[in-house]
Amino acid sequence: MKKKNIPETTVYKQIGKVGLFEYKALNEFDRIVNAFSTREGGVSEGQFATMNFSVTMGDDPAKVAENFRIFGEAIGVKPEDMVYADQKHTDHVMVVGPEHKGMGVTRERDFTHATGYDGVESRGGTGQEKGNVASPSGTGQETGNDASPSGTGQKIGNVGTPGNRTCEGFENGVDGLVTNEPGICLVTSYADCVPLYFVDPVHRAIGLTHSGWRGTVAKIGTRTIELMHEMYGSEPADMVCAIGPCICKKCYEVSEDVAKAFEAAYTKEQYERICEPRELNDISHEAKKGLERLSSHSDCDESRISKAGKYLLDLPQANYEQFVEMGVKPENIALPDLCTSCNHEFLHSHRATGGKRGGNCAFLMIK
Repeated sequence: MKKKNIPETTVYKQIGKVGLFEYKALNEFDRIVNAFSTREGGVSEGQFATMNFSVTMGDDPAKVAENFRIFGEAIGVKPEDMVYADQKHTDHVMVVGPEHKGMGVTRERDFTHATGYDGVESRGGTGQEKGNVASPSGTGQETGNDASPSGTGQKIGNVGTPGNRTCEGFENGVDGLVTNEPGICLVTSYADCVPLYFVDPVHRAIGLTHSGWRGTVAKIGTRTIELMHEMYGSEPADMVCAIGPCICKKCYEVSEDVAKAFEAAYTKEQYERICEPRELNDISHEAKKGLERLSSHSDCDESRISKAGKYLLDLPQANYEQFVEMGVKPENIALPDLCTSCNHEFLHSHRATGGKRGGNCAFLMIK
């Protein structure tokens, strides 16, 4: 396992054959279950070996169901008490109640009558525009404006009001889940994208959010905090947040249109910390070969990166910027200490395997 050169924020545990990570900061709370899966201890085979929670890549649904049972037993959670997000790279965040138990795991999802925050489109482009959200196709075509959360720019302390909590339901995906109900385990899946854990120990509320590059541009982490504030009274200064295992900056090369989407969504100072150009076209062929030989011995295998006219994107840093901007104390934010791409034999990674992979999952529950 290749840990990053920062203070360790996760602890690895092996329970039977199941390997998993927990966040030290979240383990400080006795009544919180938190976990992030590895590839160890499941029954899936081939590219899914062995602990896989995704059926969208072609794995046998019966084996995925068995993986949920095995992993749930390891962390003390029944599959019928889990709620699995319907992830489509949105900024939609849903309020989860007992009526949703088992959805996505032991029974079909039906989020059509759920409430929560249903995305930038609900704000109708009103309010002061902060930037454009790039299209899900990744072409960079603008599909909407990342306007102020309330549509007016009004803030409640550091927290804006979600745009539409009276939505008719979530038919176009849900990437974030919040609850204050004990006994409901929130579940989100990953294969390089960013897991975001939220714990409010004052109001006993939690959130778990999937943030890929599109969700990070749309600031789904901010939306999650806003919804927890609106629903449960959560104050960012009281919250403890963890940014889970995901692809690191050295491994995550993106095109110019993606970089420009981040430039539009964040301040100049934030963008400079999040994204940097990779310009190596002007060095010699032998120098490039030398860099590849050196990178083959580093924690992050940069020989997989094309290096030409691209940008390196730091998704964990972008989410950190959101949290701090909202008023979460920096000392209450746990950063990831390992990269999914660097550890693709141990964690599922889309980038490192060219899409031949399964899915990791994050789990969060109030006991």
